[in-house]
Amino acid sequence: MAHFFTDDDFVWVEPAFETAPTMPTTLPAPMRRRRHGQTRTFASDLARLRAGIAAQAESLPPRLRALVAAGVLASLLILALVVTIRPGGNSEEGVPPRAVAKSGSLPKQAAQGDASPAFKTLRAGDRTAAVADLQQALGALGLYSQPIDGDFGDSTATAVLSFQSTHGLVADGVAGPTTLQALVDTLSEDAKSDAAMALDGLATAVTAGRLSNASADRYRSLLNASLGRLRAAPPGRVPTLALAFHDVASFTAEYDEPRALTLFTMLKENADYLVKRAPPAQFTDTQAADGVVYRFINEHGFQFHPIANFALLNKLAAKGRRNAVKRLAAALVARGIPSRKGLLWEYYFPFGGPTRWTSGFAQAIGAQALARSSALLHDAKLAEAARAAYRGISRGLWIERDGGLWIREYGYSDMAVLNAQLQSLVSLYDYVKTNGDSLARADVEKMSSVTRTLLPQLDTGCWSRYSLGGSPASLHYHTYHVTLLKQLAARTGDPLWSTTAARWDGYLRSGSPTSC
Repeated sequence: MAHFFTDDDFVWVEPAFETAPTMPTTLPAPMRRRRHGQTRTFASDLARLRAGIAAQAESLPPRLRALVAAGVLASLLILALVVTIRPGGNSEEGVPPRAVAKSGSLPKQAAQGDASPAFKTLRAGDRTAAVADLQQALGALGLYSQPIDGDFGDSTATAVLSFQSTHGLVADGVAGPTTLQALVDTLSEDAKSDAAMALDGLATAVTAGRLSNASADRYRSLLNASLGRLRAAPPGRVPTLALAFHDVASFTAEYDEPRALTLFTMLKENADYLVKRAPPAQFTDTQAADGVVYRFINEHGFQFHPIANFALLNKLAAKGRRNAVKRLAAALVARGIPSRKGLLWEYYFPFGGPTRWTSGFAQAIGAQALARSSALLHDAKLAEAARAAYRGISRGLWIERDGGLWIREYGYSDMAVLNAQLQSLVSLYDYVKTNGDSLARADVEKMSSVTRTLLPQLDTGCWSRYSLGGSPASLHYHTYHVTLLKQLAARTGDPLWSTTAARWDGYLRSGSPTSC
């Protein structure tokens, strides 16, 4: 699937799987789960006791069930009051949620307005989106391996029975409110553990001087609110949100101002989206109030995506959308990681490589977009940010080849990807023209020289190649190559670009990747 961003002089296609392992279209079953040390509290024991009694009461007649519930509630309230006021009791019992959050502990309950959903009973014969959510949740636990079709058949009933039997519930194969809530609680377990790790990471970052107290307080609040959303989400959406918690917790040792801002606002977007809507298709975008784009990546939820954001900033600047440009540019600069005199924008999910990585391709587009924004807004600080984006490329994002420079699309790979080189050339020509950066001008000439030299190796005689020594490009990428060559011809007047564009355009009319 290709995802296009276009304006008059910028076209980019979402990287396809020619450059990364194929990702599954659903969550793994069973979902990868980690176990962290859990501390039992009296409150959690009460909750387990109450849930167990409620489960047994599901089979009672309604009037008797109501009487039992009332008696249990009264008894638990009295017992909780006795334990809360006893000397030496749990020090967190009765602490206001805000005080608990500031102490670094997780909230005891969801924030106001994020109460648990009113689950409707699902049973054999039902065919609804809620059944699909149920199947997704059971699949994440390794209990259901059939298609997610929303049809409550024998396989779904068997999976529900298995879950009920292993969790002390009435094993009737009917997914009532208690069973559904138990599913949410089970799937949420690792997310809560990851949230505790994230809280510890925030405290450590404050102590180390990498993060201010004010920032840490803000991210604790976002974390606690996201936990509230987790409890309110339908069961089938909890695995995706739990994986988003896991990604945030994976970087606890690296929290600083820009990384924490990126990670915790990314978590918020996942929580806000998934509590209302089912996980979308791969590469679906959502946009936050500050204009930042988050892209859905299977098994990782919505992720901060530098290229998508700079592509949007380019488009907004080209259209003269001053207010939108100002808002998004400020949000992106705040997420840039200082590196000597440069700024780097990071990805926080693996794409055939490490979990945290950078892209020279993204840096080049960032330099173009920030320079264009600076010119539109007459903002000297954005001009400096554009220069910093360009200088970030020198942090290991060039490939030195045949006396020239080739951009790294993926900072962890030496693959010489053609579309990344051509688009970076277009972007950096614009950056140099707008910003007047003499160092960049010299590097662009080195890029142009090696591209001209190696271009014949990227031509099969009837199609373009995706990368040096690689296979023929997909139709999307071949079309993209032609568009970029035409843009280079318009910027430079160099006939090599225009003649190659014309020849490759002819391939589109007369051939295919396999026709020669």
